[in-house]
Amino acid sequence: MADREKIIVSWLRLSMAPGIGRVLGARLVSSFGAPEAVFEASYKDISRVEGVGENRARGVLDSSLADKARRAYDRCLEKGVKIVAAEDKEYPAGLLEIPDPPLLLYVLGELDGDEEAVGIVGCRNPDPYGESVAVSLASGLARRGVTVVSGMARGVDGVAQSSAIKAGGRTIAVLGTGVDVVYPPEHRGLYEKIIEKGAVISELPLGSSPDRKNFPARNRIISGISKGVIVVQAMSEKSGALITVRHALEQNREVYAVPGAVGSPSGRVCNGLIKKGAKLVETAEDVILDLRPLGSIPLTGGPEDKPGKNKRTPNLPDDQARVYALVPAPSEGAIDLDGLARQSGFELPRAVGALLELELSGLVRALPGKMYVRMGEV
Repeated sequence: MADREKIIVSWLRLSMAPGIGRVLGARLVSSFGAPEAVFEASYKDISRVEGVGENRARGVLDSSLADKARRAYDRCLEKGVKIVAAEDKEYPAGLLEIPDPPLLLYVLGELDGDEEAVGIVGCRNPDPYGESVAVSLASGLARRGVTVVSGMARGVDGVAQSSAIKAGGRTIAVLGTGVDVVYPPEHRGLYEKIIEKGAVISELPLGSSPDRKNFPARNRIISGISKGVIVVQAMSEKSGALITVRHALEQNREVYAVPGAVGSPSGRVCNGLIKKGAKLVETAEDVILDLRPLGSIPLTGGPEDKPGKNKRTPNLPDDQARVYALVPAPSEGAIDLDGLARQSGFELPRAVGALLELELSGLVRALPGKMYVRMGEV
């Protein structure tokens, strides 16, 4: 058996050992230096590893698991499923920072660094407002090279991932099933597109069916991969989205929430998160401006957005076109209202009127202090 195969089969065997979960598995590998070295160690040495003990040591050395692991490996080869271990370069770097990273990931598609990733989660039955915000956020992030991470669930998850793909970006779906099990089944088309434009991943063995107990653990991977997590809409404090938020907080990730209508059930949870310290977001730019110090996420997309180079002017009425031409991209700074009026040659009310129309069209964004920047691509 080639060295790579031996390593992966050893990881698989370790993951199958009874009573050896993510934490103990990582501890065993750390103790003996490599997964294959665990099975070359003595029963006595294995049992001495903290938390393992005699019964678990017997399970680790159960010889029947070697054949079972080999069969699992062959099955992955047949289905085109990659097995990525924590030591592999494809393994998402963010997961190495969390307290309980998966021992291994099953992958369909390609993991491609994805250092700049943001999770988008929410309820399974968003209202039209929630759906439109999910589309806007995911599209805006994807166009700027940010990988959108979610769980491919009904509702906000699926809307966000579909929108990221339509915008030409990457997305990662973290499943609570085996990667060969499409759940929900109506997302078969989306599942196939995600494999083409990103990756479908799971820590669960092939063939694992939907089970309620698997989804909370899945959510820690969504937040672990991501720099931050956005909650679009959530219906209760016990929702999957809120479980992801709790994982994000434990992992020192940013938490963002989209404000909802006062008094609406779908808005109450997100508004409550904002009261507790989650950052209010309305646009992709809000997220990017906040995360930029943590990474290299561009504020706007495409070569036309480089500092010092003006964006293509959209087809606008004369007043709006003149004002728009003076508003810089976020990467170039911002301009105040007085400066806009002065440089445009307009009286202040005329400049304000043009700005208001540009804001309503989604082309310009107001910042605190009456400063203005451009929004996204045109």
